[in-house]
Amino acid sequence: MHRCLVIANLTLPGAALARAIRTRLERGPCYFHIVVPLGGRHDLYADVLNALEGETHTEADTRREAETRLEQTLTSIRAAGGEAHGETTDADPLTAVRATLQKHEFDEIVVSTLPEPISHWLRLDLPAKIHHIVDIPVTHVISTTH
Repeated sequence: MHRCLVIANLTLPGAALARAIRTRLERGPCYFHIVVPLGGRHDLYADVLNALEGETHTEADTRREAETRLEQTLTSIRAAGGEAHGETTDADPLTAVRATLQKHEFDEIVVSTLPEPISHWLRLDLPAKIHHIVDIPVTHVISTTH
């Protein structure tokens, strides 16, 4: 069984990531472990807009939204015949990857990001940094919607 670690947050359950998952399922049995890092997510622009509109977005809101996206994605994978588990984490994405790799073995890592210049993870060069710490393929999927 192919074991795939997926690192994503705002791109769950986006079309580009769904295609990548579907492609792997078409090749044969797959297990997906989805990690949704919440650490380091701070969008000053969104915070200012929310404040001007009289809305506040709490960390609990952010976690709840991420958990909802994660559950939708896990349900979709299972409905397509794959095995899937996942977790949200307070860690930044690279720390989350390292921690997950200490607990589990994978055949591949899929990193799903928003496009440039929106993606904080691309500004961090996350796909390349992950590639440097592992000896397995790292696939970068860019989602145009979230």
